[in-house]
Amino acid sequence: MFSVPTAVMLDLLLGLVFACASLWMGVKHLTLNQVVWVLVGHSVDGRIWELGPYFWAMHTVFLPLLFYLAVVFLCWLGKAAVAYRGKFYGRAAQPGINGLNMTAGFLTFIATILGAVATLLRVFAGV
Repeated sequence: MFSVPTAVMLDLLLGLVFACASLWMGVKHLTLNQVVWVLVGHSVDGRIWELGPYFWAMHTVFLPLLFYLAVVFLCWLGKAAVAYRGKFYGRAAQPGINGLNMTAGFLTFIATILGAVATLLRVFAGV
């Protein structure tokens, strides 16, 4: 019904709405403006940056979404590898093509994907 990027964006948007609703309905004395301040990492009054208990209570909604999006990202990487492998074997079947160069190109592609994943993990997870 939707494309994958559209479904991912809708998933994030619904997560945002549910996170705000969980804090707004769970803590009766907060206004909607204060909930938005907490969403972006400010204190309730919006004067200072604060990652306090309200922030973490609100953002625990995103943990299952992050797991789900990681699975989608890994599936996209697998799809890219399979598509590239299909092109690889199609080109390697032609006469006059050096198979060793083709294999080196394929392994370089896989190493690039794994390097990108390692860099993202290092940047975002602090590994």
